[in-house]
Amino acid sequence: MAFIAPSVPPFPNDVPIVELERVSLATLQAGNSNEVDKLYGACSSDGIFLLNLTDSEDGRKLVATVDEMFKLGQELFGLDLDEKLKYTMTPGTTLGYKPEGAARGDLKGGPDRCEFWCTSKEDILGMSSPNAAPDVINTHRNLSEAFIRGAHALKVLVLSSLEAPLGMERGPLSSIHDIKLRTMDMYRLFHYPAQHSYDLRGSMAPHTDFGSITLLFNILGGLQFLPPTHSLHDNKN
Repeated sequence: MAFIAPSVPPFPNDVPIVELERVSLATLQAGNSNEVDKLYGACSSDGIFLLNLTDSEDGRKLVATVDEMFKLGQELFGLDLDEKLKYTMTPGTTLGYKPEGAARGDLKGGPDRCEFWCTSKEDILGMSSPNAAPDVINTHRNLSEAFIRGAHALKVLVLSSLEAPLGMERGPLSSIHDIKLRTMDMYRLFHYPAQHSYDLRGSMAPHTDFGSITLLFNILGGLQFLPPTHSLHDNKN
């Protein structure tokens, strides 16, 4: 069954919106130098960009897989809390289930407002013993593998495209991100419950991701990022 997004409120019109660089996957796959320059410019300035997946067959295939992953997330987070808590994160890792409020949600130390599920690449590709998981995850391992392989190919394309602008020979970045290597590569499903209008605040503390690249698919807008000209402590929330 394909994912059907729930009805969501319109994005507020009084919130500043940043115009991000838009990069074409199909043009990047063709090795177009102008598109590579756009990619490098975005990565070396804001550190974030929008990638158009709809102009490429590989991209459209990944989008279809992502729709199924959203559906998987709906089923997972719809489980009773007691069931989800059986699979709480493995100590010393971020793998497994994290309930809402279990982590810091802002710079003042308040609790977060999201739950998530995290699975490693090694688990799904059979490179390590599988972590305990609810049936809804275990019965969709083929879907998880399709997503991991598709997303990984996309990330390697981005990294290899950056080699020439960085003055590198072709190959070093892609080789150290070979899918067969043991890494911290993972996918994470998030659920942010609706907030009451009288108690609006951030749902997750400001942070820097620990991987080389984060590939984000979301339903609602609202992702915030820190411009290079600002300090983390400029954020009052």
